Amino acid sequence: MWGTSAPTLAADERGTATGTLYIARGEAGVRAIAAYAAAGHAAMAPFLVELLDDDYSAIRYTAIRSLRTIPGFADPAYDYVGSEESRWAAQREARARLARQPNDGIQMSYSRGEFERLAAQRDETDQMFLAE
Repeated sequence: MWGTSAPTLAADERGTATGTLYIARGEAGVRAIAAYAAAGHAAMAPFLVELLDDDYSAIRYTAIRSLRTIPGFADPAYDYVGSEESRWAAQREARARLARQPNDGIQMSYSRGEFERLAAQRDETDQMFLAE
């Protein structure tokens, strides 16, 4: 359009929702913003569940707040600053809830292995400062 060529996109960018990419491989600030934006969107629940074990407590906090806005996840027992074991247990329970959710035809395709592949692409070497 307007004489400008379409940008060249990598395969992941052509076939994966941008919000999913931000949650999976974005820097910490980007993951937090994407988790906040995912509130109320049932299709994003699997990706929010993955963030329950993020390295950063602020991201875990944002993920659980957003997850609690999605039907079926209003009351999970979860402490975003709890021990790894307690967070893992809550994450397992959230995954079990996901498995019990009805498929309403609007759910995005989700693969934990695919999420982990994308998360491995995070550039954790970049230092950033977020004023709170």
